[in-house]
Amino acid sequence: DDEDEEDESNRNPLDNLWSSLMDSDPVPPLKYNNDSSEDLELQVNVEEESISTIAFLSFIRSEQKEFTTSLESTQHLVQIINRQETLAKDDKNDNDNGNDNDTNEDLQSTYRLCKSQFISFLASDANDIVDTSKSDDMDYPLTHYWINTSH
Repeated sequence: DDEDEEDESNRNPLDNLWSSLMDSDPVPPLKYNNDSSEDLELQVNVEEESISTIAFLSFIRSEQKEFTTSLESTQHLVQIINRQETLAKDDKNDNDNGNDNDTNEDLQSTYRLCKSQFISFLASDANDIVDTSKSDDMDYPLTHYWINTSH
């Protein structure tokens, strides 16, 4: 037990965060069953770790303190992130013939976010600390505002 605690304390904080999101994710990944084209089985996708939209929403609310974020807006954000990655891959692989698991990938991209996408999101403009949707009310005289200057 002491070794596990030491290993965890030496890990990257993002890895610790990702592990906690994976452990607390209530929705397992979907994996397409090639034997039966009409059934989707709930299985662990070993190709790439991912979290559900629900786990991502939980992160946004608990860690980011964005309490008004809805499941629909989180799902939309996951779709945008996945679409951007798909477009980037398509640019690199113009001669790709397609994938047999398109149905599975469509489902995954709607509801799942992989670790690399999550870390990219954390560093992206979409995760800006300043809420640009709120406009500043600048109707008061200049003396009513605090102005930060270094000199």
